[in-house]
Amino acid sequence: MSRDESAMWRARAEEMRALADAAEGRISKELLLRIAEDYERFAQSIEGRPDRFVPAPEIVPAEVKQYGKRSTGAPAPELPEIELPEFLKRRPADAE
Repeated sequence: MSRDESAMWRARAEEMRALADAAEGRISKELLLRIAEDYERFAQSIEGRPDRFVPAPEIVPAEVKQYGKRSTGAPAPELPEIELPEFLKRRPADAE
């Protein structure tokens, strides 16, 4: 998880505190405040961790990269001319 996600958990903690303020029962208020504290602890633990999800280096074989160049305006590579097998030429109605 990224450190940016800690802000999301802090926002959820604030929501729980607002709900606790609006709650009428003592038990409901206590439960909502405990949830808010848990969200706050979760946010702190995320901030204390090293960023475990560092983007992986791009490892793309050269054979694959040649096909990705189409979107950049480069001409498409020539495909070899092959003869299709007969079963691929048949239509579904012809298969019967």
